[in-house]
Amino acid sequence: MSVTLQQSCDQFITRLQTRNRITLDPYDLSEWLRGTYTTVQRKVGKRPDREQIKTAVADFVVRVRRANPSGQDPYDRLFYQRAWAMTRSFGLSFGISQKLLNIIIKYHFCYYHSKRDPVWNAANEWIATCSPSFHIPIDSKVMANLLSLQPIYQQFIVPRQVGATFWLNQVRIPWTKLTDDCPYKVVQYLVREDIRAKCVPFLYPLEYELAVLWR
Repeated sequence: MSVTLQQSCDQFITRLQTRNRITLDPYDLSEWLRGTYTTVQRKVGKRPDREQIKTAVADFVVRVRRANPSGQDPYDRLFYQRAWAMTRSFGLSFGISQKLLNIIIKYHFCYYHSKRDPVWNAANEWIATCSPSFHIPIDSKVMANLLSLQPIYQQFIVPRQVGATFWLNQVRIPWTKLTDDCPYKVVQYLVREDIRAKCVPFLYPLEYELAVLWR
């Protein structure tokens, strides 16, 4: 029996609360930012500038909401501008920056499509507009699942004992140390192409990620 987008989002919210003690319901931006930072904290530690990093992440959401970009290119411009600005300002790798931005967007996507709060949804219709353009967060688990599903990823992703890593110029590069956005862009493109070609039964990249790649 197939699971609907609403069910996938609802399950994600429940699982996050149960397993990770991150509360997405009700909406609380400070809690969402705390949860976002915990996804990279083991990699970057409790940095003294973590509140500034969270502020930069929150500002990205504000910028997307204001722009309400309809289409992939306008959203991508906002995303890459902020990802590289954070990389330069805080000395983060691109891999860490993309994870932070994509996770906060994933929280918004899931809360909206879970339909738990109709009043909040009515004030955040920008999420519906942007849902086709949102990226999937890249990490070792997602890469391993992509690798197991599509042979094309073998060109630049290789397995490791747990998860997978990028394989660039004959060198293994973990997502946390990714300094080049090219392989990231290729992954996002291939995921969207799978959806456009109906190779996978999903409307949105994040829907695909929730149902298959994050498992």
